[in-house]
Amino acid sequence: MANDEFDEILSALDRETARIRVRAEPRRYNKPATVISGFPPGVDLEETTRTLKNRLATGGSVVDGEVYLQGDHR
Repeated sequence: MANDEFDEILSALDRETARIRVRAEPRRYNKPATVISGFPPGVDLEETTRTLKNRLATGGSVVDGEVYLQGDHR
């Protein structure tokens, strides 16, 4: 069920106006973290993060409107 909701979110994003940025940043002890930003207003970041964490089998969180995932997932 969550996969259907995630697919709906992705299909709802307008490719012309949505500018989602994915970048890798070094964190503590030079460990990589993937930061995803630029989500349009109205997107449930908690649910999106939960789905990404499940699909990528990694940890992550939402901080200041950005999704942080452990590891390099670009």
